[in-house]
Amino acid sequence: IEAVAQFDKRHSEYTHPQGHWGATMSQIEAGILMQARANQAGEVIFGRRLGNELQVFRAIPGKGLHEAARLPFDGVRAVPLYRALRGERGSGELPDYAGRSVLAGYAPVPTLGLGVVYKIDTAAVRAPFIRAGLWAAAIAIALIALGAIVFARVTRALQQRIAQGERRFSALVDSAPVGVFETDLQGRCTLVNDRLCQFAGLPAGQLLGDRWLQALHPDDREKVQGAWQNSVWQGAPFNLELRFQHPDGGVRWLYAQACGMVDADGKALGHTGTLTDISDSIQARAAAQTSDAHLKEAQRLARVGSWELDLRTDRLTWSDEIFRIFEID
Repeated sequence: IEAVAQFDKRHSEYTHPQGHWGATMSQIEAGILMQARANQAGEVIFGRRLGNELQVFRAIPGKGLHEAARLPFDGVRAVPLYRALRGERGSGELPDYAGRSVLAGYAPVPTLGLGVVYKIDTAAVRAPFIRAGLWAAAIAIALIALGAIVFARVTRALQQRIAQGERRFSALVDSAPVGVFETDLQGRCTLVNDRLCQFAGLPAGQLLGDRWLQALHPDDREKVQGAWQNSVWQGAPFNLELRFQHPDGGVRWLYAQACGMVDADGKALGHTGTLTDISDSIQARAAAQTSDAHLKEAQRLARVGSWELDLRTDRLTWSDEIFRIFEID
């Protein structure tokens, strides 16, 4: 979500009616509702701080994201959201916005000023175990075996639910319009998505560790490696335009940005970042520069100047050739 938010902040500020915030939230809403299934205990919750209040949003199938509650921003209820909005990441059994005990994982989305929580109601998880225990106590040892079977089934269902969450996360990363990567504390690549592999023209295995440097254009390799090492050592954000060169010789311009990752205790875990394809923008910029150079050369050869008057500011601009015609430095 943070990678998509950063991309929208750079490219969707003026193309969406609600700016980059609305662009990202509309994608989040669509993704949550598309993945929604009936009778699931798990739920995704978002929150943001409004002064001294915590505004809580939940997804309602068929209706989208709606405000579920407004609470004092004091950390008594909605503890996972409260911690996420303070920049913390983690998980545990904590009270949600309704005061219920839930199993929750939480993380901040700094670009949007949001906290996101995935929670499972502990009552729904514990209910099968409680029922199994009561039956075992009531009708003796014969039902202990049945309780063990129920326990195994519930545990398997919980494991499947966690695996589904991991698959959904992987699908979101792989379907993102930008390349996504993670590294360890030393800056060695540990994860890349499919889009980044497409940018590099190489499989994931050839981009892990320090092997991603070989995907860089030879003229950029030393500059990018130095800038990346400085960012890792100093713990500073990384922002740079660079080129990937495909094995077939094709070149793709990319805008890279990365920042550090920390756990709930503030301990550094590594780095995460994105790569955005800017090849079209670079080509358009080069074409504009070439066109301007051709115009100046044509005016020089023909000794023809040009001028432009901005009627709003009354500012008059001359071309270089007019200065030469009137012999003005």
